[in-house]
Amino acid sequence: MPYHGRGGAVPVYRAPQDTWGPIDRGLRDAALALGYPWNPDLNAPDGEGVSCYPINSRNGVRISTNEAYLEPARARPNLTIRGDALVDRLVLDGATVTGVRVKLPDQDWTDINAREVILCAGAVHSPAILWRSGLGPADELHRIGIVPVRDIPAVGRNFIEHPVVRAMITLAPAHRPTDPETRHTNCCVSYSSRLGGGGRRDMLFIGFNHRGFEDSSIAAPGSVGIGLFEAFSRGELRLSSADPTQDPLIEANMLDDPRDRLRLRDGVRRLAALVGHEAFTSIADRITFGATEQTPDAIAALDDDALDAVMLLEAADAQHAAGTCRMTAYEDPRGVVDPDGRVKGVAGLRVADASIMPFDCRANTHFTTMMIGEAIAARIRA
Repeated sequence: MPYHGRGGAVPVYRAPQDTWGPIDRGLRDAALALGYPWNPDLNAPDGEGVSCYPINSRNGVRISTNEAYLEPARARPNLTIRGDALVDRLVLDGATVTGVRVKLPDQDWTDINAREVILCAGAVHSPAILWRSGLGPADELHRIGIVPVRDIPAVGRNFIEHPVVRAMITLAPAHRPTDPETRHTNCCVSYSSRLGGGGRRDMLFIGFNHRGFEDSSIAAPGSVGIGLFEAFSRGELRLSSADPTQDPLIEANMLDDPRDRLRLRDGVRRLAALVGHEAFTSIADRITFGATEQTPDAIAALDDDALDAVMLLEAADAQHAAGTCRMTAYEDPRGVVDPDGRVKGVAGLRVADASIMPFDCRANTHFTTMMIGEAIAARIRA
């Protein structure tokens, strides 16, 4: 296919359907029966519907950026890897970054000098490091005792997450997977809500095969989740102190935008129809919506206000944090980095991770983040 490459650093694997778990098969059969079309390639430029969930793995092992990029380069003479390093802040000379301050195992705080620093600490810790370096909203920095070097109000703002609401499915004993190698997700269903300004394929059903049934201390249910994969709500991140051992404070603010509630409300009702189909009821002892203990029929019958209350109670994040050092045009002062990943108004510093996404990528963030790294690397080489 012209839109797929071959032989790259990260393999893409699609599990054969005869290896799918019971939740995968139930989601496939219920969705097809309810009119969602089969889509043979979730990553194709067109199409939506029931798909195999492609994953980056080889022989059942996920290939992380470490395995794909770092390990093959480990022996290079111009590469030094320092593990277990706690980064406090950037070292600055005026508005120029000259290195980073880190604490290495069994050592005191150390300054590592650099001509250029590329910050890749993710949507949570990249903005936190910038804050501790005096690069952020000046009033907030003053509040926690940090002297501002440059007032960049956008650092930590524009926090993006994908809210997910799950139906919990307790499988009947005869249908419970016992193979510990059962992949937790092999099937998904993408669709376009056409509500509230949502774009193409703004919604995604995801099946989860939960393992551990042989251990009575582990809860038995699998689940199917509905994810809002184009969120308009925006949260924010801030620090409570300048201590690098303290995690940032995050207000994800999911479902704050009424357009998000409108689309997820429709999605939860669609989810109730899916898990209420015979493809699930024939293999399940019990189906409920999370901590509410309500059945699919009860959820589907709720009015909008009552359903919103359930969603606000049950929505969890998809661990797809992004946007907190967002990219804008070179001349736009409202962002944190420019299209080359350079922090505006600061020399010798780039950011290359999910934090620079200006908008929701409408997908799991892992591959998009790797392509951000590839793109920034290409711009540096150029």
